[in-house]
Amino acid sequence: MASDFGKTWWGEQWLNSLNNIDYSNRLPRGASYARKGAVEKIKVTGNHITAKVRGRRPSPYKVDIILPPFFDPELGNFMADFTKRPVIISKLLNRELDPVVLELAQQHGLKVFPGQWNDLKMQCSCPDWAVPCKHLASVIYKVSAEIDNNPFLVFSLHNVDLFSELEKLGIFINKQHIEIPKIQDLFFGKKKVDKKYNPEQAYRKLSLTKLEPIHGPLTSLLSPNPAFYTASGSDFRDKYLSTLNRIVKNTQRAASGKIALPEFFAKAWSEEQHIGYHTTNQVRLDESLKAKILYFAG
Repeated sequence: MASDFGKTWWGEQWLNSLNNIDYSNRLPRGASYARKGAVEKIKVTGNHITAKVRGRRPSPYKVDIILPPFFDPELGNFMADFTKRPVIISKLLNRELDPVVLELAQQHGLKVFPGQWNDLKMQCSCPDWAVPCKHLASVIYKVSAEIDNNPFLVFSLHNVDLFSELEKLGIFINKQHIEIPKIQDLFFGKKKVDKKYNPEQAYRKLSLTKLEPIHGPLTSLLSPNPAFYTASGSDFRDKYLSTLNRIVKNTQRAASGKIALPEFFAKAWSEEQHIGYHTTNQVRLDESLKAKILYFAG
């Protein structure tokens, strides 16, 4: 198994299930493709996965993978049993999917992960006759990374939204987003805003001197090897904290007046940019419509 994929329990189960039926050893060819970034675009719509994968030809190959949807009565029986498990539901409040759910689904005849290649309808526009070809295999590995980031995808791929199904049974999981209040709302509340109000001046009236830095304690809650971090041999938490410390230090210098704000921002944009394999760029226009290309490390 490629170490860059299947980094969580659910992502690992996806790869394990496919490795167990890969008697022709076709999947490893796709792992290197996925690791090198050959999968340019992947989209999941219901139980349909579409992707574009670079190959030997100038234009990328089109890949389609379809998983079978779940239907009643198996789905209904599964959800009815699901509601009797308060521990599982409590974990959903923290966006966690308990591994017990897989066992529960299997008990009700729901095949969450494929048991044979025929459980997946797969097609690639490349001339290779093998199914899965290396392009399909690369998408299979990339799906494991998607599952690492969102374990609920294992049910979405069968056209099942667990939260919606629970709502049908009268169980509501709060998914409401909290809006951050505007600075003028903090000043005036529901009162009418003064016409002379200047938001830039308002920020200067706030005293932030008594605030304690919390980036250190918050960073300690992070995993040293999260699902989205693919670099090997390094600790994400340490690198992230080091970057934050540098940002905090520079910001404190600017806030204390040791460095002028124009100089602070000019220095930030003029620092040497290192263009790497995962670098992305943006083109920005200033007031005079002059374009500037900015590079960001992936």
